[in-house]
Amino acid sequence: MDRQSPDQPGRVSFWLDYASVGHFEPSLGFFPENNFNALGGGLDYDNRSDKGALANYSAWLNVSRRTWRSGPDAGRLLDRGISPGVYMAWRKGWDMSLGADFYERPPFKDRTQNVSLGWNIADLYRKGGLSMNFGRRAGADYRFTSLSQGFRLNPRLSARAAYERLEMGYPDRTESGSRWAVSGISESTPERSLVLRWLFGSAPQPARPEVRETFDNCYLGYRQSVRRGLDIYLLLGDTNAHKMRSRGMLKLIQVL
Repeated sequence: MDRQSPDQPGRVSFWLDYASVGHFEPSLGFFPENNFNALGGGLDYDNRSDKGALANYSAWLNVSRRTWRSGPDAGRLLDRGISPGVYMAWRKGWDMSLGADFYERPPFKDRTQNVSLGWNIADLYRKGGLSMNFGRRAGADYRFTSLSQGFRLNPRLSARAAYERLEMGYPDRTESGSRWAVSGISESTPERSLVLRWLFGSAPQPARPEVRETFDNCYLGYRQSVRRGLDIYLLLGDTNAHKMRSRGMLKLIQVL
């Protein structure tokens, strides 16, 4: 159930949601888990200003709780969480958000905070951002950092670089992984574009965290999207692989 505020600043909206999911094969549906009852809700406040340095700001509070639906643990807690946050955007193209997540799933009690800063937010090609998420997660000291920046090289060529790093500090060891993603886009016309994406980095192997696994993958894509005629989507490579693979995908859509 939703009660959205009308298109007027300074109004509060809320939402409520209930779900009951029985036994089924999770891979066949949209729920990654099954056999639970879930109740959630939230409050949202949004406001904007027609003058001054601050363009708009908002705040929210979301809560959720899930219990086991049946079986020996029926009625017992599966997980629960509380997530407050605030967001602010300035007319000069900056924005910032602050938030927290208090999440419990026995035996773990996660407590994380997040902060993000963005710049050139109204420029599709030149916008960038820095975000950090830190605290305790799954019994470990947790920190995730993300940095991205876009570039407009000329009217037909743009690029974007992004860096991500994850660190998990356990009592007996520290695990970390990082990744770079570099993309270049060439737009010959508004209907046709070519993209090249390169991903590289390293992370501990899931089964053997003392061994680092490197990944270095590159793939190429082409898009033709027209008002009338034939839409073409071509992908050379595998977007989900750790290494480059000889694989291709072609999708054709006839637009009437």
